[in-house]
Amino acid sequence: MSSTPPSVTLSVQQIPEAVELAPGSNAAEFREGQGLLTVSSPTIPYVSLDDVPLKPHWRAESRLAAYNVDLTNQVGFHRIEVRVGKNRFLYDFQTSTAKSSAEEILLMAETCASHFLGYRRQFQYWAANGERRRVLLPQTQYAWLRDRIDELESLSESINLRPASNLVKRHSLSSSGRRMSIARTTRLLRENHRLLEEHPSGPIEVDGKSFWPSSVIVLQRERTPAKLEHFVIREFLSALIRDCEDLRKIVDVDLAADIAAFSARLRRLASLDVFMDSIGLRHSGNSASYLPSRIEQTDVRYGRFRALRVEYKSEIGPTRSYKDSIRANLKDIWEIYQTFAGHIIGNALGLEYVSADRNLRARDSSGASMRSPNLLLYFDVRPPKEMLASWRDLSGRPADERPDICLVDLATKRHLVIDAKYRTNRTGVRAKQEDLFEMHGYLNSFDVGRGAIVFPGNVADAAVLVGRGNQILELPLRASMIEMLGGIQGVLSYVRAAIQGIMNNPTG
Repeated sequence: MSSTPPSVTLSVQQIPEAVELAPGSNAAEFREGQGLLTVSSPTIPYVSLDDVPLKPHWRAESRLAAYNVDLTNQVGFHRIEVRVGKNRFLYDFQTSTAKSSAEEILLMAETCASHFLGYRRQFQYWAANGERRRVLLPQTQYAWLRDRIDELESLSESINLRPASNLVKRHSLSSSGRRMSIARTTRLLRENHRLLEEHPSGPIEVDGKSFWPSSVIVLQRERTPAKLEHFVIREFLSALIRDCEDLRKIVDVDLAADIAAFSARLRRLASLDVFMDSIGLRHSGNSASYLPSRIEQTDVRYGRFRALRVEYKSEIGPTRSYKDSIRANLKDIWEIYQTFAGHIIGNALGLEYVSADRNLRARDSSGASMRSPNLLLYFDVRPPKEMLASWRDLSGRPADERPDICLVDLATKRHLVIDAKYRTNRTGVRAKQEDLFEMHGYLNSFDVGRGAIVFPGNVADAAVLVGRGNQILELPLRASMIEMLGGIQGVLSYVRAAIQGIMNNPTG
């Protein structure tokens, strides 16, 4: 007999109104600010907002739990999870800036992917917990399918015509002595004397009598189909089919027809006899990361299929649906903006990436992510002490400050400490006062006179605060400025002029 789920009612109140939410997606939008969450439940519920547990105020007599929630600067989509006993309820809603923030994230990712990464992979960033994540760009996934579908088809059909096989060696009982294993046969006969038949010409002598063995152990070599490799290929083709269905829901109508054609071709490949024969197989490992098999090392077709699979899984393919992905990305918008700012600033100054794949977290021996003969860019890392030391490093409690971006001019010995903040003041034009105070702390700790705050201001109008030998650059920067300034070169020129202006100013 199935048990009935408990009766749970959840509402969010922001003065002057309260909105009751239903499990699943909700169309309700809330302001960024303080709110009160209440849950009516037969027992005390366990509630979390965006995976962060909330502290309850439980009223047993009314069976009501109340939670203070702060949505200040919490842009985008959010999820409330309520657990009552063994039951789990999910409530999705959004703040009023969700749509604009989602559009800004996609613009940032598209800017980096098209101008700096060349659509070779999805835009990647690191979340606060250190996990590598991606902003899924439909055009990146579409371009990969368009460029690779013919090769996938050619490889699959070739394998279907001439499938590889494994050479398997095994020992078995035989009445023939060809390829006999002397050691294994000797062990067998010692354990089972009845297999010895007396015969005057027998090669085996026991107590003066000669014997022939009626059975021996022989080594047999057999060819078996490459089922594991075929299973992994079919698994990959099936994943591509699922991803095509998700992709087709969000692209323009004219591209949807192309994706439907890709899906049909992939379905035909997955149904080829050589791959269908592997359906019953189970593979416990991660097919994207397991070590290459002997066949994948020796047969170029299988090796190339593995390379395509690894390329797609690590650089292109979604790890979740587009709908769930944008919610997760909005949660990480601070880290996305930090990465976007790093790419823009480095390219504006004409710096080269130290890694071939243009990964800001790949660093050279000094810790720099981008460089030129005279300028180094450090991204989300503590600068080397010989480049930029904190006075606290000489104290009993060394600092572990890690500016978002740090520029070091080797020729002039000047430094610029940069913080990326995805927020503005109420006007949307200037940086927030608390961010300026945080920059004061950096300048004091590193004993430098130049700092900058990059923030998503509405107007491309940089300003410099100057006083007592110190300078702080307020640098508005957002992806929508590409259209505002007539293209990516306009944005790079604007950023370059602002940073060079403060770096070249002798004050500070």
